Amino acid sequence: MGFETRNEKSLGSEYYTNNFINNNGKKYLYGNNKEFFNTVSSMRKMYSKIKDTIQNQYHYWLNTSDGKVASWFYYSKEDRIPSFLFVSNTSAEPKKETTIQNIFDTSIADKISKKTNKILVNEIYSTDSSRKVKKMHANIILKGQKIKVTNLAPGESRIYKVTGLFKD
Repeated sequence: MGFETRNEKSLGSEYYTNNFINNNGKKYLYGNNKEFFNTVSSMRKMYSKIKDTIQNQYHYWLNTSDGKVASWFYYSKEDRIPSFLFVSNTSAEPKKETTIQNIFDTSIADKISKKTNKILVNEIYSTDSSRKVKKMHANIILKGQKIKVTNLAPGESRIYKVTGLFKD
């Protein structure tokens, strides 16, 4: 609906696409929001790459050590194997280190832990354009340990893909 073309701080209703679409009688003015436009566009591109995987999956919210950081993962309905871990900093402040509830410490852990006690995740996406995503750098989530995420930029969101499941 053109959300990404609006100004973040509007000067009037002509800057909002919903008013333009509803024909408020004023000419719609595109915003000076190149960074915002690029972020929303990159999110749409990433979603198009993973939507076929997550659209028929469940999601599970994880507790975090910071109320301004949200985290959740998607997992398959059939075998309860996780596919993606999402982390989002909703604060205007950077987060040096945040701990996240371990997937193995959730109400579905009994079904996950029958198949694995180690999950390998790779970061595949970040909304922070200054960040270089370390596609070859893997993080291991071990049973009994908290997940640690470091250096989240203000407003940054990340996606980690589950790339391996291991059982000792």
